[in-house]
Amino acid sequence: MWRWAIIGSFVIAAFITPSIDPVTQAAVAIPLILLALRLDARASSRLLPRGAFSFGNIVGSGLWIAFALMMASYSFATYGPVLLQTLHGVPATLAGLLLSTAALVRPLAYPIALVAGLSAAYHLVEAHPDTE
Repeated sequence: MWRWAIIGSFVIAAFITPSIDPVTQAAVAIPLILLALRLDARASSRLLPRGAFSFGNIVGSGLWIAFALMMASYSFATYGPVLLQTLHGVPATLAGLLLSTAALVRPLAYPIALVAGLSAAYHLVEAHPDTE
């Protein structure tokens, strides 16, 4: 649900802003996302758990790690071919082929990460049964 709220915020920002400048669109989209987070915090039935973006609990830390990995992954997928071509002299076809293998492996990595995360969460709960 939150994925659609963030995407919707950027789509609305794209329609509101008069230019195609991404900085202007982000300047409109970020307040919309913050408004959605604030409304969620006040709702009786929340979409995100309490402390979702806090480094002090496992849920918040996990969300920040997932966000950082996603940003790194998409940044490399966007600029990786250019970096490979410019810095290392790799032909364009080979650079695209190298990054397409990463796109093929990514769906296999998600279930592995899910199982590893659930296993770690189970062991944390087992070690500290009186914490939330």
